[in-house]
Amino acid sequence: MNLEAAGTPQERALRHVTELTSGGPVDPALRLTLNFHPDRWVRGQPILDALAKDGVYVSQFVTGVGNGGLTAHPGGDRWRWESRIFGGAYDDAPAGERPAYGALNFRRKPVGGAPGCRACRPARRAGSQAGVALPRPLRGARGN
Repeated sequence: MNLEAAGTPQERALRHVTELTSGGPVDPALRLTLNFHPDRWVRGQPILDALAKDGVYVSQFVTGVGNGGLTAHPGGDRWRWESRIFGGAYDDAPAGERPAYGALNFRRKPVGGAPGCRACRPARRAGSQAGVALPRPLRGARGN
């Protein structure tokens, strides 16, 4: 059994990203900003209704909704980007197992961690249930 391949997709992704990063943990008081467009629809209902009903913020692989290229499918640009940054950990994972992510508000701006995104919502503290990492070779990479 290959120990590198053992574990859940999330565990494999965290191992991969951890190997590429340096430094200590971020301030757990920092907040993440979830980026979505509240005017979009998913499964025949407004996305805010779906969020309220499901109680879960999910990725574009689940919703099929986005603001750029809808490339969250095997072989698409977002799939290849995630494959690269997470070391292939999610390549064969079901859509619901893939990461949902936002922007770390390390500047503590009232508009959130992605000021260019007009659809930002403050969310959890970074330390509660989030892994935050930006490996140096991946800076500037875009997911869509």
